[in-house]
Amino acid sequence: MSQAVAVFISYARADRARVAKLAAALVGRGLTVWWDDHLEGGAAFARTIESELARCDAVIVVWSAAGAASDWVRDEAAVGRDRGILVPISFDATPPPLGFRQYHSLPFADWSGGDDAAVDAVARAVAGVAGNEAGPRPIAAVAAPSSARRRVATLALAGAAVAALAVGGWRLTHQDTAPVATGPVTARAGVVPSTSIAVLPFANLSGEARDDYLSEGLAEQLRSTLASFSQVQVAARTSSLAFKGSALDARAIAAKLGVANVLEGSVQRDGGTVRVGAHLVEAASGFERWSQRFDRNTGDAFAIQDEISRDVANALKVRLLLPPTVHGRGGTDDATALDAYLRGRQQYDQSGDEATYRAALGFFDAAIAADPKFAAAYAARARTLLTIGNQYLDGAGLHAASDAAVVAAKRAVALAPALAEVQSTLGFVLYNRLDFSGAAAAYDRAYRASTGDADLLIRYAGFKSRMGEAATATAALDRAAALDPLNPRVPRGQALVALAARRYPDAIAAVDRALALNPQMNGAHAITGDARLLMGDAAGARVAYAAEPQEMVRLTGLAMAEHALGKAAAATAALAALVAKGGDNSLYQQAQIRAQWGDIDGAMAVLARARAANDTGLVQLRSDPLLDPLRRDARFIALQAALRFV
Repeated sequence: MSQAVAVFISYARADRARVAKLAAALVGRGLTVWWDDHLEGGAAFARTIESELARCDAVIVVWSAAGAASDWVRDEAAVGRDRGILVPISFDATPPPLGFRQYHSLPFADWSGGDDAAVDAVARAVAGVAGNEAGPRPIAAVAAPSSARRRVATLALAGAAVAALAVGGWRLTHQDTAPVATGPVTARAGVVPSTSIAVLPFANLSGEARDDYLSEGLAEQLRSTLASFSQVQVAARTSSLAFKGSALDARAIAAKLGVANVLEGSVQRDGGTVRVGAHLVEAASGFERWSQRFDRNTGDAFAIQDEISRDVANALKVRLLLPPTVHGRGGTDDATALDAYLRGRQQYDQSGDEATYRAALGFFDAAIAADPKFAAAYAARARTLLTIGNQYLDGAGLHAASDAAVVAAKRAVALAPALAEVQSTLGFVLYNRLDFSGAAAAYDRAYRASTGDADLLIRYAGFKSRMGEAATATAALDRAAALDPLNPRVPRGQALVALAARRYPDAIAAVDRALALNPQMNGAHAITGDARLLMGDAAGARVAYAAEPQEMVRLTGLAMAEHALGKAAAATAALAALVAKGGDNSLYQQAQIRAQWGDIDGAMAVLARARAANDTGLVQLRSDPLLDPLRRDARFIALQAALRFV
């Protein structure tokens, strides 16, 4: 079936010469190309632009230093983004403006203007977002651009079979009837994307609870793989796990998670072999779209993951050519390494005590010993070391754990630099080392690599909020909320962003949403306490702080609230208990208390000690409203400058 496709090219005047070559090459692919060699103009031109944007099937936006600075380009790109038909390309290394960085840009920095594979990728992306079943075909004649301000070439699109969009190392083809954006898929109001899916916890049929880690681990790896593809929207882990053992059918679960499809499965292990069964259910009809059984050696679990991902994607009308080797994704093909890694993940995800985290660390170390090129295991080791150090160690022990975490994170990146998980881990590690510039670079690389991982988005948003980028943090959390609607860490993250932005009622409302999902959630009550304290409601703050399960956080809040209520003895007792409990690990919290007490000199003295100790609490310093009483002090200004926030 042939269908005319109209393409709108948005660009800055400085890029006109290269855009002219691109337009001509796309015309050669059978596309209707509409472009302008000027971006200034009067109302008539604006009306024409609006009309053509409204009727086009795809908006190609050319990002460059000039394009990113152009209001015209931003406005036109926003139309393409909001309609889900945006195809970004990059003429240089300039990052796109805020609001567009989550969309992968096809690289054109080295394009010489020829009729080559780079142009093919753009033409295929256009066909993908336009929802065409046929790809563009070359035509014999290419019309030269006219001298009009808008160059219009009206040529029919017809022909060939499959259109594909090359994104990084992945290749995707969309053949569904509904348009799919090249960037992250987000549901419009009342619309569930046809390629949205929830991967439910796989059932463990082995009869042994100790094998739960294998079934849960395989489902988690499947979510991660599918989330790497921009055309597939995957309900994240926390929301999916909420239905483990549920009596609800696939249709009801899909409705609660806002997805169109549900993937269910089972795992049965017998010695060194594993049998995996999986089936894909379409929520609207309740019919099975695909099913398959796999019998493999345990070490081939990543291969099973690849096969299931490919077949599920085909059933969703999104064809995938997966990477040739699992090592390219930071994985392993060693059965012993995989087994140890999945056991470690199970221990780490329990969020238990120090012994639980150290057990997880032992498993990750065993995975690395079995396969020294297992990047995901190095990343997990780094996160675990940092968790143990921050929660249970101080002094030399804390510094040693932090140093080891840096080594592990950098090794993970060296092995799999394109993997979002390892870049995010490096960002987290460097962030805690107060290396904000290095952390920003790693977090941005992780974000560009995958915007389909809710946990990654939550970490990214937390960092951006602390760096003062509230709008970027909010956008990331909105995306996380769409992916993981039942994850209480999302509204808690939204509460922290609102608190940093001094929107205290919004922070309280977000905490209420988080606690509705998890009434025992750590840190949530303290956010409400901070908001109420800063709004002048010391009594309400005290109630909230008293409900906080984390002892050090609770004591910090009570020391501030009691002082605000005029109860000096109770406030002093809470501070003394905090110092006795946390020691040098509580220096930043002590500074918060002193600042709220109005003891500016005392607060600055404690912050100086925190800086000397590289206290990780200092990551909050730029955005923390509890330190507002210090912000005009020259010593505070100098400290903030020395920390070199990005």
